[in-house]
Amino acid sequence: MAMFSGVTTSEWWRVAHPDAVSRRLGEELYLSAYEQDPDTRADIKVLVGPGKGENKMTVHFSGQIKTGAEAPDTEEITRRILDHAGYADYGVEVIDGLAKQSVTLGRNGGAGDSRAIYGYYAVNPLDRESGLSLSHWMAREISRRLDGYPNLGAYPFDWMMPDGKVQVTASGQEIYCIAVSVQHRNSASVEHVRDDVRGLLEPVLKRCDDAGIRCDRAGVIVNGAGPFHEGASNADTGNGNKDGNIFLGGACPQTDLEFYGRDPAKPDRSGTLWLRRVCRELAYNFGFNEVSAHSPWVLGQERAGIFVGVPMHRAGLIEHANDYARKFAVSLPEIIDRLGLKKLPASVYRQAAVWGPYGRQFSWDR
Repeated sequence: MAMFSGVTTSEWWRVAHPDAVSRRLGEELYLSAYEQDPDTRADIKVLVGPGKGENKMTVHFSGQIKTGAEAPDTEEITRRILDHAGYADYGVEVIDGLAKQSVTLGRNGGAGDSRAIYGYYAVNPLDRESGLSLSHWMAREISRRLDGYPNLGAYPFDWMMPDGKVQVTASGQEIYCIAVSVQHRNSASVEHVRDDVRGLLEPVLKRCDDAGIRCDRAGVIVNGAGPFHEGASNADTGNGNKDGNIFLGGACPQTDLEFYGRDPAKPDRSGTLWLRRVCRELAYNFGFNEVSAHSPWVLGQERAGIFVGVPMHRAGLIEHANDYARKFAVSLPEIIDRLGLKKLPASVYRQAAVWGPYGRQFSWDR
């Protein structure tokens, strides 16, 4: 497997970006059933789009679910998540298109005929324990600062509105480009917004400079298209099928990862967390600063193989790394059991859905 070359481009959505809202809605619907029945099976997709009229949304739930819990209240869930994301003044029409899980998938314990799953781990000088590449860590850090982490909605500027995202291009030694899109009120000029956001970035860039990471040539683009007044479904449609941007940060070739709104029997969920664990083990045991892995899953197979990618200057260790990784080639039920994915409280998954799935507070990332 080809390893990322050192320069990666990573994105991180703000919490109220339509794709992030879609992700949270699918996850919350699954968790509302999981809390009552941990054996709930779910494969939920959510489309968040424009409604009829200004500040109106249409939320369309689709997919399959099988649970011993009470049927999820899609309208209550939608209203609660939208309010929490900053869209309390938006009207919403909810379309519930959920169906029962197919008998074939339920019998075989899988979620589709085949799937390629990826994972990665990297050591960056700003946060060695995060396991994120520099571009991935920077995109997450800036987005969190915009959203007031850990207190969602505690925005640093009074002109800020909920929508936006961050993109960063970097190697382990240099920041090349930072692009920030942030929704703002009409009362703030785009020049004012740009000045404030650049000021917000200064502590992050100073931290890079102090760590010996070059950032004096970095291009910083804030609202490059101009004023950003209309956001959410007035300007975009979210489908949540870009979880690869959040999990893999440009380090691996998968962008269509579907993690949220799915139960652990889906390789997108349990397999992704497992490969993250495998890559962490490889990094610690072989001294890799960056390592990736992928695993091809086929419905009905007992175990999937794991194939490792390492930096070119460490290519001499690839056979040893692959041999070591083979002991982690276990079945989905074994992964679920080892990571305790059906025993964790729903609050843990909710935190991962809002702020992202990486951090020492998560058992799968320790």
